[in-house]
Amino acid sequence: MGSAFVTLGGDGAVLVTADGAWHGTPPPTRVRSTVGAGDSSLAGFLIAEERGEGAEECLRSGIRYGSAAAALPGTQAP
Repeated sequence: MGSAFVTLGGDGAVLVTADGAWHGTPPPTRVRSTVGAGDSSLAGFLIAEERGEGAEECLRSGIRYGSAAAALPGTQAP
């Protein structure tokens, strides 16, 4: 899928593909560290994409991974 996946920190993320554009917001998260949250978001997005998920699920997965990373102290990966 040709796409642009842009993380927006606490405001969620945006995904734009040839088929449309989506914005998702993260669940309430107690942020402990943002180190690696963007990388984790991208990993979640790519994992879902590799599994053949649709655009909306890829966006959700990216947001979930990024939120999980932000909730952990230091540089721990979710």
